[in-house]
Amino acid sequence: MRVRRQVLDRGGADVLWAYAQSEPGGADLEALERLRGVLPLGDPRRAAVASRSARLLSGEP
Repeated sequence: MRVRRQVLDRGGADVLWAYAQSEPGGADLEALERLRGVLPLGDPRRAAVASRSARLLSGEP
């Protein structure tokens, strides 16, 4: 939990992206939304983050 909080509070795009690729991070909607907020427009990772967030919100695994 402590590492997660530090990633969310202080992590830049690359740190958040790395966390989102981990097992707990891939299911962490708060982290994904934070990541989407810090990724620049046009960054191809934004589409992956948006897709994963939408799947989580819809209840898909």
